[in-house]
Amino acid sequence: MSAGGRYVTFVSPATNLISNDNNGKFDIFVRDRIRSTTERVSVATDGTQGNNDSAFPAVSADGRSAAFVSAATNLVSGDANAHPDIFVRSFNRTENAADFVHFVRYQSPDGAVCFHQFQGMILYDGDYLWRGGTPFWRYKGSPDLNGDGIPDAILQNIDGTPSAWLIGNGGTTIAQASEIMLNGSPFLSTPYRIVAIADLNGDGKDDVILQDPTTHAVIYWLMNGFNITQQGVLSRGISGNWNIVAATDLNGDGIPDLLLQNMDTKSIVRWTLAYNPANATSVTNIAATSVYTNSFLGWTMKFAVPLTGDDSVALIFQNDTSSDLVTWRLVNGVLRDSVLLLSGRNSAWNLMGAVSGDFSGSLTLFEQSKTEATLLYIQTEYDFVNDFAYANRQVFLPWQVVFAGK
Repeated sequence: MSAGGRYVTFVSPATNLISNDNNGKFDIFVRDRIRSTTERVSVATDGTQGNNDSAFPAVSADGRSAAFVSAATNLVSGDANAHPDIFVRSFNRTENAADFVHFVRYQSPDGAVCFHQFQGMILYDGDYLWRGGTPFWRYKGSPDLNGDGIPDAILQNIDGTPSAWLIGNGGTTIAQASEIMLNGSPFLSTPYRIVAIADLNGDGKDDVILQDPTTHAVIYWLMNGFNITQQGVLSRGISGNWNIVAATDLNGDGIPDLLLQNMDTKSIVRWTLAYNPANATSVTNIAATSVYTNSFLGWTMKFAVPLTGDDSVALIFQNDTSSDLVTWRLVNGVLRDSVLLLSGRNSAWNLMGAVSGDFSGSLTLFEQSKTEATLLYIQTEYDFVNDFAYANRQVFLPWQVVFAGK
């Protein structure tokens, strides 16, 4: 397996892994776990199949070459020694840096915002996004407001007034900043607080979900850049201490659903949403379903992440006392499995970011120490942690991670 887990090499006599495999021999293959492709390695440079068995494959750390042993005599010219030989196959790959680059944004207590870029676990760039912050403006989310594929930023003043930045230059600068606008005028203070980001109407631009911290009522804004094109009510009030903790598609209909957690009992409820542009309210809460109750006491749900190359969503929980991590994987809203990812830890870590990883079914997690200027990078594969390292030991302690993603 390559260093990042993307490329896996193996030997197989199967004839249906690729087309036109009819030599009847054991062949060497390389599987790309991001692009879900399989390539046969034990062939000549012109694609001729090996005329004998191959075995003992190994792939380089960067996945650009593979070595193997073969008894075939037709992989290279002049192979007449009648003994198995060692061969190396190189691949002319043009990697997509987006497969490996992660952005982490931080905010200081005085409101300034900076970013770091990571190539895997290696920090290779960083700078301020905004130096002139004030403690009254807090970073609330990273929606793609204009549909260009770059996470933008939405902020909210302590009085409720929202504003936003359109991020440019590959995610490294603020291209434009503005108040959030409604009917041509700045949207002023509101008791509602921004709690989730999701594309509610399928137009390729993220929208905003807000909740009143007192009544727990829920509203939404459909967004186009800085403009609220429509606002509506999802709930005028909720009995009990229920907070929205995530917005993602759980039932496969392409429309985000909401996950709420009771902060007293830690039970989880799913709201199934529907979008109907012919309806005056457009986005509606059509069903409330209890996903799991009385199972999460002592655990707080931190993130819900749709997984690359998978049909599932990972719900990630952190223990309120120990900082242990658990994932629950749902398919169409139904539990498939649950996994204790990290256990036996101290309470010094906060899970601050989670994104789908660089290969099928994996997760990339970012944790920040509560006591040190440290950021921890964790790579998981299905049901186990396959890599972790200190991504950055130079984050000043008052700075808090506010976004981690691609």
